[in-house]
Amino acid sequence: MSDLTVAYISKYSYPVKTGGAEISNKLLIDNIQNTKVIPVFENYSFEHITPFPLRKLAIYADILKQLNGKDVDVVVITQTNWSSLHGVFLARLLGAKLIINECGDYWRQPTSYKRSVGKRVFTLCDGITVRTRFMKDYILGFHPELGDKVRVISNSVDLRDYSYVPNTHGMDPVNGTNHTGTPLIFSFFGRLTAAKDPFKLIEIAEILRERKVSFPYQFQLYGKGHMEVELKAVIRKKDLDDVVKLMGVVHHTEVKNVITRSHSVLMPSVWEPQGRVILEAFACGRPILASGAGGMVEALKPEYPFICGSDASLYADHLIRLAHDPEYYTRICEENLIRSKEFDIRRNAPIFEKYFREIAES
Repeated sequence: MSDLTVAYISKYSYPVKTGGAEISNKLLIDNIQNTKVIPVFENYSFEHITPFPLRKLAIYADILKQLNGKDVDVVVITQTNWSSLHGVFLARLLGAKLIINECGDYWRQPTSYKRSVGKRVFTLCDGITVRTRFMKDYILGFHPELGDKVRVISNSVDLRDYSYVPNTHGMDPVNGTNHTGTPLIFSFFGRLTAAKDPFKLIEIAEILRERKVSFPYQFQLYGKGHMEVELKAVIRKKDLDDVVKLMGVVHHTEVKNVITRSHSVLMPSVWEPQGRVILEAFACGRPILASGAGGMVEALKPEYPFICGSDASLYADHLIRLAHDPEYYTRICEENLIRSKEFDIRRNAPIFEKYFREIAES
């Protein structure tokens, strides 16, 4: 098959929604070179819709209109949830193969869904891509019959969008004083939910206060979520208003600038399919201190020195050493820059493209 046409269908387009899936989809679509990709977006406000209500007919009609009568070889649908059922319907309607590009949403679905609808969707599709071996094993835990149908292709960043700026925090390796007097920024990015464990940063801040470290610092949390009110109350109760700041949502295009201004990035999640922030911190040449949960270790590597689990004291130990030892800090930054090349979209887009062709010709 010399010419290949892919209909890449997503519930939301970037920047209508700027979640990890939408950002990753845009990045992939923009960087596939040798395949004709038709991006198709619903951009509807309602969630978890089934393919059967009458209102869904309007969406099908709109998708077909966007395809404009073109012959499609492969349909790619984002995520495995109630909405993805229409990927099965559309692929059959268009006489095309179907790939589920599962970005990590599957774990949020209830077990009843996974055992019934999810199983049906996976059975009827022709291929499944996931970000990590962890996510593949998670799916196979519910559906062992899928076997090699699930393909692991890592998430990516466009390294052309990032740049390394050496951190000029001015720490003295002898006594740990900060010549500039400006706080070291420890950043957190993510929804303020239990899965991301934002309260861990409060624990770490308390430990640094108890240890009476000699450098000024500030924890900045970027994101929104149902834990925001409780977080504010706990920060106020523990008198941490000056050192733990809730910054609200930052636009994705500004994330790299925030990371560059940061001394380190913290990711204490208790669940993570991979962790896009890890790749962005690597691309900016900043240390990332992480729990290592879920698929994070595959991006970090098991030997990465800052895998802290749920131990707030270990996070604090690493932050103190990184602050007091500029030479060590710079070496970690440079190593992370080298690692970032493994996640360059220019490296991974051809892998996706090869997989699309493999499924189309199967």
